[in-house]
Amino acid sequence: MYAMDAEPGGPTPRRIAVAGVVVLGVVVLVLVARRDPPSPPVTARPSAPAVAPSPTPPPPGPGGVPFAPEPPAALQAFADMFGPGRRMVPVAQGGLPLRIDAVSSTGALLGGAGFDADPYRAVDRVGLVQPGDTAVRWLTRGSMGPIYGRAAGDGVVAWAEARDSGVLQVMCARAGNRWRPVRISTTGVDITDRPLHADGGTVAWTDEAGTAWAADDCARPRSIGRGHVLALALPVAYLRVADGGVEIVRLVGPPRSTRVPVSAVPAVRFAASEGGLVWVANGGLVRYDRETSQVRTLDVTLPTGAGASGEIVDLTAGNRLVVYTSRPLEGDPSLTRAVVYDLVTGAWLPFAAEVFVADDVIVWREADHYAVTAVE
Repeated sequence: MYAMDAEPGGPTPRRIAVAGVVVLGVVVLVLVARRDPPSPPVTARPSAPAVAPSPTPPPPGPGGVPFAPEPPAALQAFADMFGPGRRMVPVAQGGLPLRIDAVSSTGALLGGAGFDADPYRAVDRVGLVQPGDTAVRWLTRGSMGPIYGRAAGDGVVAWAEARDSGVLQVMCARAGNRWRPVRISTTGVDITDRPLHADGGTVAWTDEAGTAWAADDCARPRSIGRGHVLALALPVAYLRVADGGVEIVRLVGPPRSTRVPVSAVPAVRFAASEGGLVWVANGGLVRYDRETSQVRTLDVTLPTGAGASGEIVDLTAGNRLVVYTSRPLEGDPSLTRAVVYDLVTGAWLPFAAEVFVADDVIVWREADHYAVTAVE
């Protein structure tokens, strides 16, 4: 503690002068503050569409399995269009959490192990839950490198895996061969956008040279044209050609390609069903109707589930529903967001968990399981 010397005889002229300077400085600061212009008024931003927000996911349950929220009532209403028998597939599968990446029109689920979808931070696997089952069958036990583009057909599944000194090749497995994986590509895989597509017993992809291929029942592939395969909905595949346009290639019956009034630029994600093609463009959804050849923008707001490192976007299309799902690259399921759009009524709803559709099958995360519902 420091002591201060006191000067006898009261305040000195020097003290009075210092005090005057201090008082004058305070007055000047007050006057300047009063002359400052007032802050501009805050302009209110337009409000978002009146859609009920998704509920906050509850904390992880026993065993650390991340819980997903209960589905909104509107999603249950969508499910009422389908058969009453819901299949519940647990997320926890033999000590590993199952992450669904694709669903087939028969209700088969194809996915990976763990919610960390960054291949450089997690050793991934390929897991299959067959129609009617609730347990996963792991088709791989860890790969040589990243796994891309899981696709599920009817009795056929496929994925791209690093083989031959790191070159990505198409691996295919089918029920008739006891789900034993075999390589069906010879020239690598272009992993731009969605690299693999499956429908029925057919798998389609594009190689690194820009040639489109298709294989039936995991057999020897055949070339189906030049261009990038955007989507597959038998009997046709959709190809983006060199000028950014889109061609429909018939895969069943006499081969034939037809140009459609669609531009694949700057679209980034595609999905197809029997009725047509859907894609993401300029932050929204657009649909091409095969029967009428009309192109229309769907009135829907797309959510984001991006994390610090980005997002993984899945677009799936069924006979009536279209689903857009955004998941964080880091794998935190609580950030996942999805939106379900009804092509018949134009209604749409958000959900804080992943959702997938194929033909008349819908799958969503709920609590610690996946709910699978199919048409009767």
